[in-house]
Amino acid sequence: MTAAFKPYVRIVEQPTSQPMRFRYECEGRSGSPIFGANSTLENKTYPSIEIVGYAGNAVVIISCVTKDPPFCPQPHKLVGTDCQYGVCKKLFNTEQMPLAFQNLSIRHVKKKNIESVLTEREALRIDPFRTGFNHRSDTSAIDLYSLRLCFQVFIDDKKGGFTNPLDPIVSEPIYDKKAMSELKIVHVCACPASVNGDTEHILLCEKIIKDDILIRFYEVKNEQIIWEDFASFEMNDVHKQTAIAFTPPPYPIKNITEPVDVFIQLKRPSDGLLSEPVPFRYSPSISEVEELKRKIDSSSREILRIQGQMQTNQLNISDIKQVSDNVVLQSTFEPCTSSMHNRSFQPGYIDQHNNPNIGTHLAPDYGFNTNQNLQMPYSYNTLTDNANVWSDINGQDQLFVSQTL
Repeated sequence: MTAAFKPYVRIVEQPTSQPMRFRYECEGRSGSPIFGANSTLENKTYPSIEIVGYAGNAVVIISCVTKDPPFCPQPHKLVGTDCQYGVCKKLFNTEQMPLAFQNLSIRHVKKKNIESVLTEREALRIDPFRTGFNHRSDTSAIDLYSLRLCFQVFIDDKKGGFTNPLDPIVSEPIYDKKAMSELKIVHVCACPASVNGDTEHILLCEKIIKDDILIRFYEVKNEQIIWEDFASFEMNDVHKQTAIAFTPPPYPIKNITEPVDVFIQLKRPSDGLLSEPVPFRYSPSISEVEELKRKIDSSSREILRIQGQMQTNQLNISDIKQVSDNVVLQSTFEPCTSSMHNRSFQPGYIDQHNNPNIGTHLAPDYGFNTNQNLQMPYSYNTLTDNANVWSDINGQDQLFVSQTL
């Protein structure tokens, strides 16, 4: 068994996407009417609806709701023919369809009056999506520069009333021209973008509407646009309507070897307005092989630097003078134990003498020191007395340094 068909409302002509003035009551005039999306100077059109699947009398109630779901009652008022208490109510017959609303305009409600206006709306039971009116206590969270029209239709119940409601339907957003300032990029971070489009950047701008803004990229060659794309970002990437964190689109040519300069600008989809463009740069991509080579080169340079320092700091035996000088060596503290008294030490090789046929050894007489702050004076001499020269197995004379306490 198939379900019974239920009539529904369809919007035939949406409101214009062009911003319009939401006039204050104190201005003494209602302002221009809400034109249709297809309106021109020669052929004016207006928001229009029709009922599908029903013929007969019906009542439509039009009110303002918030631009974003869940579509709460919005405090601004509709003024014009068939309007009272900020809402429009009209009895019509389906033979008149599509039904156009020619004289509707929007009156801006001041922030201080929001609570009282919504209380009045609650008393009239104008709450199309049954969201309630708790939002009236947080007036700062209500967007006063954008809204949607909500159409509620009630059809004849055949008992002399209009108690059969159809599902409410909302229009496309309508924006206040006052909030739609000129688009202007104040600053874009100067760091180049990867051709892969995987780097995040920050753009600062004049106040924007976060769900009515795009960041356009394009490249010009010989006065012709040869490439165009748009940045990626979410609405929560827009900070206080003046900053956008975005990811640039990938550049179409990935194997560039030099930076490429393109242009970036803001675009407002609702009216097609563009900001003045500013330069933006893409940099060549660094491959994994190139990155590895860069790291190896960096490591090699570091090794060479360390080797140079080691060579600079080596002891040059040729600089040892033929006279006795006092050299103070900082002793190393090591607690004395009984096992250390029998420790033997072998002469340690340090460097070559200028004479390649003679080995040079420094062989201090090691002792044990229990005071780590004690400095131990040594003297060194070039030994020329054959009685004091020790010869190795090759018969070569060796140089020793003796500790003098």
